[in-house]
Amino acid sequence: MSEEIAGRDGGIRSTIVIPNFNGINYIENCLASLADEPARVIVVDNGSTDGSRQLVQEKFPGARMIALEKNSGFCTAVNRGMEASDTAYVILLNNDTTVRPGFVRALEAALEKDARVFSGAAKMVNMRRPELIDDAGDYYCALGWAFAAGKDKPAQRYNRQREIFSACGGACIYRRSILGETGMLDENHFAYLEDVDLGYRAKLFGYRNLYVPEAVVYHAGSASTGSRYNAFKAELTAANSVYVVYKNMPPAQILINLPFLLAGFVLKLLFYCRKGLGGSWWKGTRKGIRLCCSLQGKKRRVPFSRKRLAAYLVIWYMPHSEEVSWSGTAVEYRMDNMDFAEDHEAVIRGTYTWNRAGKRTFEGSFWIDGLDIDPDGRTKLTLESKKSHYDERVQFYDAAGQPVTTQVYDVLWGVGGQGAVVRLWDEYTRDAKGSHAAFGQGRRFICIGTLSRRDAIILVDT
Repeated sequence: MSEEIAGRDGGIRSTIVIPNFNGINYIENCLASLADEPARVIVVDNGSTDGSRQLVQEKFPGARMIALEKNSGFCTAVNRGMEASDTAYVILLNNDTTVRPGFVRALEAALEKDARVFSGAAKMVNMRRPELIDDAGDYYCALGWAFAAGKDKPAQRYNRQREIFSACGGACIYRRSILGETGMLDENHFAYLEDVDLGYRAKLFGYRNLYVPEAVVYHAGSASTGSRYNAFKAELTAANSVYVVYKNMPPAQILINLPFLLAGFVLKLLFYCRKGLGGSWWKGTRKGIRLCCSLQGKKRRVPFSRKRLAAYLVIWYMPHSEEVSWSGTAVEYRMDNMDFAEDHEAVIRGTYTWNRAGKRTFEGSFWIDGLDIDPDGRTKLTLESKKSHYDERVQFYDAAGQPVTTQVYDVLWGVGGQGAVVRLWDEYTRDAKGSHAAFGQGRRFICIGTLSRRDAIILVDT
């Protein structure tokens, strides 16, 4: 918010828009974390009654306040803020967040590399457990579901910039000039999935959305609605799920996807029934259908255009990728009766990619730190998953040289068939007994090496 600091670093290029509704427990920390960020700040208050609007006005006079008379929804608040901005970029930020220094410049840098990039999603981590991801970019599947990449998974796995379907509106940047072409957030949504809808529209117009891990945000979550699952959220999410499909898919695409979409909505209904919210989900679904049939909904539909045929196909086949990394202390590396690498760190790092049919591939490498292995000489690993891998039982050897047979979660075959990686089930634990004593009670391992020989085996304690 500092004009002086921003001026020394090349000028103000972004406006941060923060919608606020009764955010008294979070808004102060959020704004304080932006003190040295080179951006203007606009807080749009949605008729708060808890004193948070007055707090902002008293303690943060440098932030512009736009006060709405009532809670008009996330979309309306954000749109009023974006309309009041005049910078090249607009950054959306939830009031229940704090940012790591460098947040603004990291987001700007991602968009400045390519004029076709519309949005950038920040790396959102759990405020209470920052080692876990809250959102690493959003994706959209054939079942009509939007989902956050990496939710509740280790944050260290999500450190690579990549293309995503859409940027989560809780912490993202938009190129303001493109908003004139795509339009701003659709206020028919009120809240939830409005960011997915906007990202969808941008892709239909041929633009890209990126995940920007250098921009880190700590997110408390559900500050306005009070919980992750509740009747209000279930109803709005159901309605907007129907509306997103209607708005952005041409009739032929809806017809092709219909079996998947129906299955997706039934599964969601069953899920919310188990949460005691089935009535809210069904009510929202009917509300979404009515919105699609209304004049208000029809006006916002993206018209089909043959010029955008390539964009429809790109969206259809867009893969979902996830960077993964496993590491641990090497227990033993046996080759030609010689042991080495003990106490060194063994590392597997690479990327899983899923296509829309659910087929998974892996590309990465394996190495042992501290053994002066040239990066170009690391063992290359590839995997094209087959269902049989999950049922296959293989024999390998533990640190004591005893044969062990176990069910395999993944087999990553080395390039050219040389060597392999066997990874046991995530969170795998086994009581110490019999030939499994070498695993140790409650310990997890990755077994690396040739499965059919006693040499070239590494057991990695993760």
